[in-house]
Amino acid sequence: MTPTAKPARKKLGSAFGDDGLVPAERHRDTRGDLLVSARIKLETRREFIEEIGRLWKRANDAFLDVGRHLIEAKARLEHGEFGEMVERDMPFSHRTANMLMKVAEAVDTGALPFPADQLPPSYATVYEVVTLKPEEQQQAVAAGLVNPTVRREDVVAFRRQLRVQASRPTSSPSRKALEKELAKLKVEERRIRERRTEIEHMLSNLED
Repeated sequence: MTPTAKPARKKLGSAFGDDGLVPAERHRDTRGDLLVSARIKLETRREFIEEIGRLWKRANDAFLDVGRHLIEAKARLEHGEFGEMVERDMPFSHRTANMLMKVAEAVDTGALPFPADQLPPSYATVYEVVTLKPEEQQQAVAAGLVNPTVRREDVVAFRRQLRVQASRPTSSPSRKALEKELAKLKVEERRIRERRTEIEHMLSNLED
């Protein structure tokens, strides 16, 4: 009697790996994600203030943490591997990565003359503040420019205004500078007079 063939073992579903085990990432409890993404029903002004403030701070913390991780990755990865990772695997450019790292470094080393909780929740805006000269940062603080609601274009305009003011002469020119300029004008005046005489002579010859 021919033995009955055993049915082929059913292949495990896509939820399992080739070894029949559940991949590690599927063990992650996603219930917290649902709670985070759920819209909270807000009623009072106080509730709106607190929730918006919490999200505002979370945005701030997020880009600082990204910058810190980038700094750590650059220090730990093999030469050339960090740049390749940013280029191929990150959702932003090398320029953005450099901005994020510069911001995180400035905050963590205390290079900014104000507390981190005064930073706006935009790395691009904070970067503009970070790249101000130290004396310009102090002026920005004194002017009340550094606060959580400042916009990038406000910082850019402030920097431009300071640079224009710095380029203007702060005092009257010295006697030596005036004498030097006068000497140049005299030379130019003599050249113009000689050229005028030359042109007049050429014109008189044409009339003849």
